Formats: sequence, structure tokens, C-alpha cells
Amino acid sequence: MKQLAHVLEVKGEDISVLVRRASGCNSCAKNDSCGTGQVNQMLEGQGEVVRLKSNLKLKPGEPVMLVIPDNLYRNLALKAYALPLGGFLLGALAGTSLALRWSWPVDVLAFVLGVGTGWLGLLLGRWWTESDPRSRQPFHVEKIHPEF
Repeated sequence: MKQLAHVLEVKGEDISVLVRRASGCNSCAKNDSCGTGQVNQMLEGQGEVVRLKSNLKLKPGEPVMLVIPDNLYRNLALKAYALPLGGFLLGALAGTSLALRWSWPVDVLAFVLGVGTGWLGLLLGRWWTESDPRSRQPFHVEKIHPEF
């Protein structure tokens, strides 16, 4: 995944870049019935300031490309979404099975075990993500060379 940004400030290896909001598709500016396009038109000119480390020689105002490797992007998304959801589903399934076996209220036990294991999945995903050094700064900065 790549995103165009502009350098705002450079202090040694620390840089601040402005990332413009991306539109949903190429037709957003043309379609007045598209909700995403209308929101982007209202917020035009606004962006997000991101602070990064880079050893490139950059100047304020210079365009750069922020790049997240595709496999890292997928891995971070799986840790953030799949582990809690998978934990919830497995807990709900286990709760249903135990409730049927022990003649307990199915809804209550499935809900309690689903929420508990979903929470454990969330904590596991967070720990796993924070222990991965690549997730501290998933972007790497590439200098854009003007074409002549």
C-alpha cells in the first residue's frame, strides 16, 4: 500500500508529513450521490500529520511516498480483527456446547464465553502486534524523484 505525503518538518531523523485523505474511488468527484465523495469534498484540503523516522535527506514541502509492505498490512489486520473475532466465535461455540451438555441456559453461557475469549483474542493480538518491531513504524519513506 502506498500513500503520497508532503514533508512538513525535519528534525534530524524525525520527520512530520502531511497525508491527504484518500477518496473511495476515481468517480468520487463526479458523483454527487456518493456519500464518500461528498464527505471528501467537505474535508478537502484537510489531512493527517504523521511523525516518522527517516534517514533520507528531505526538505519541508518535498513530496514523499509512504509505503507499507502488503504482507505486513495483512498481518497487522489479521492480528487486529481475526484474533478477537475468532476468539469470540470459538468461545460462543464452546459455550453452546457446554450449555447443551450440562442443561444450562445456552444464550448466557455462549455470550459469556464468547465475550471472554474474544477479549483474550484482543489482548493476544495487541501483545503480538506490539512485540513485532515492524509494527512500531510500519511505513518506510521513499523519496519521489521528479521526472524531467
